[in-house]
Amino acid sequence: MLGALAAAAALGIPLRSAARAVASVPPFLGRLQPVLLPSGAIALRDDYNASLTAANAAFNVLRHARAGRRVLVLHGVSDFGANVRRRHRYVGSIAPQIADLAVFVGEGSDYACRRAVEAGLASDHVFGFQSQFEAAAFLKKELRSGDLVLFKGKTTDHLARVFFAQFASVACWKLRCPKTMLCDECWELGVDSRDLRRVVPVAAE
Repeated sequence: MLGALAAAAALGIPLRSAARAVASVPPFLGRLQPVLLPSGAIALRDDYNASLTAANAAFNVLRHARAGRRVLVLHGVSDFGANVRRRHRYVGSIAPQIADLAVFVGEGSDYACRRAVEAGLASDHVFGFQSQFEAAAFLKKELRSGDLVLFKGKTTDHLARVFFAQFASVACWKLRCPKTMLCDECWELGVDSRDLRRVVPVAAE
C-alpha cells in the first residue's frame, strides 16, 4: 500500500485521491483481514505469517484500535526457535498492553497465561487452551458486539479453524498438520460453501 501511495505521489496524483483508490482494494486473505462475525464482533484475521515483525505490526493495530473490548487470540509467534517457553512468555508480556481479554492456544499457552497475569492483565481476562477446538467453543460463547478480535498465528498453526468455527461446524481439528496452505484452500476443513459465503470483509476504521 505504501508503495502504491509513493508511486501515486511521484506521478502527481493527490494523496486524497490515491487514498480513496487504495481504500477500495479488498483485504488480503489472512493478513489483518476484517470480517464481521455472527456474534457481532469484528475479527481481524491475521494467520498467514507470525514472524516477530508481522506479529508486532498486528499487535500495534490492536493496541491503537477503538473498540468496546479488544480481544487477542494467539497461537504464538515465530523467531524464537524451539524455545516454546520464551516465545509464550514474550506474547504474554505484550498482552496487557494491547488487549482487554487474551486467549492463548496450543503448546505453552500456560506460560503465556502466567506471564500475562504477572504483567498486569486480570486473571479472569486470561484464558489458555491446549486445543483449538476448545478455544473455538469458548469464543463462540464469549464474543459479542463491540469486540475487536485479533486472530494471530502462523499458516502452519491453522488457527483459521477457530475463526471459521465462529460461522459453522469445522470438520478438522488435528493437533498437528503438515500442510502449509491456508485452511480456506483445504478440502479437510469441511465448512459448507453456503457458510463460507457468510465470511465477508467489512470496512475497518
